[in-house]
Amino acid sequence: PSAEMPTFLSNASVLALARPDNPQSRYGFPTKLGEYLYTGNPCVVTRVGELDQYLEDMHSCVFAKPNDEVDFANKLLWVANNYEDAILIGANGRKVASREFSYLHESEKALNFFNETINKCQKVVVFKCFGACAIAGIGGVHKTIQERSINIIMKKKRPEDNIQRIR
Repeated sequence: PSAEMPTFLSNASVLALARPDNPQSRYGFPTKLGEYLYTGNPCVVTRVGELDQYLEDMHSCVFAKPNDEVDFANKLLWVANNYEDAILIGANGRKVASREFSYLHESEKALNFFNETINKCQKVVVFKCFGACAIAGIGGVHKTIQERSINIIMKKKRPEDNIQRIR
């Protein structure tokens, strides 16, 4: 069951994520990688997509060549034969996950994106995310609010027509 997965992952000696070099891997991010890194265990990962923007080979993970089973196996053997070094790599991977993949970091990035977008749009839409509502849109109105309703604010001629509540 999924409730047992965190314990299972934490008890692993090494975690392996072999992704092929294909469009899905190049343009998608493996969410399980964050879970793997959070364990603090060494992770062997194929270097594909944007992973190397976050991780450094032999510092926060062990990168293997995509579509190369021999290289992947050799990286797993390296971890087994150099486990003390691999443990340090796993600890560094956990730091990266805590810094880059936490919900606090991701929500801050989303709010920054919304703030930047506001000054570029004609319409402003309030998005409910992470327990707060952030207004995203272009031109003029901007604020962060905490409420349950979703507001759609559009520039109209009469001020009283600017806000429409959807419940």
